[in-house]
Formats: sequence, structure tokens, C-alpha cells
Amino acid sequence: MRLKHIVQVQITQDTAAKRKLYSDDATSATTDSEGYQRQANSLLSVDPAGLENLSFGDVTVVRGIYLEVTQEAKVRLNGAADPIQLRKASGATVAKLFLECEITQVTVENPAEDAMTGVFVCWGDPAA
Repeated sequence: MRLKHIVQVQITQDTAAKRKLYSDDATSATTDSEGYQRQANSLLSVDPAGLENLSFGDVTVVRGIYLEVTQEAKVRLNGAADPIQLRKASGATVAKLFLECEITQVTVENPAEDAMTGVFVCWGDPAA
């Protein structure tokens, strides 16, 4: 299985991106690994004030996840009590979370009064 991602963080004072506060070359990673043999992805729908535990399908040992949701959300990893607060940037249509680490559980909470939708993908190993 091949996993590829590119991350490039640039922060500027102006919308023309002339006055850079932080700019780095894109960091790209391509992983060809027999260890990454499974992936699972799904659409997500969380009722107002509801919770959703993400299903990892046949990925037994999750090594990473990408999550997009249409509004602010609270995400709890590995049964943690304290959530990660996802917020949409000004003008953005989705809030995003990308992590590469060992994950055993992901719970997405919708604190809003409107239904939340999204999409996620996870990848990893078929066995420990």
C-alpha cells in the first residue's frame, strides 16, 4: 500500500501573501509499506448534540486518520476525556484534522443544533 501526503504551512499578514509571517517548503511523505495493508473510509453524519464513534472497518491497528466535518466539532481520541476542538477557518467550508499516530478510538461530537456531515479515512495494519 502507498500512502502519500503533502503539507505546506504558510501564514501571511495580507491576503495577497506578500508579507509572510511563516513560510516553509512543502513537506511531503510517501510511505510504501507492507505494514499499511488496510484502509477504511466513510461518510459521516452526526445528529444535533449527538456523538458518533468512527468505525475502522478491518483496520485493526490504525496508524493515521484524516477527518473533514462541515461545522465545528469536538473530537476525542483513544477514550480521552478532553476533546480536540475543531473549528472552521474564516471562509472555509470544512474543519479538518490530520494525524499520524496509533489510534484506538475516535469519537466525534456535534455540539451544534444542526446536523453535521463529513468524511474520514483511516489507514494502518490488519493486525497488531
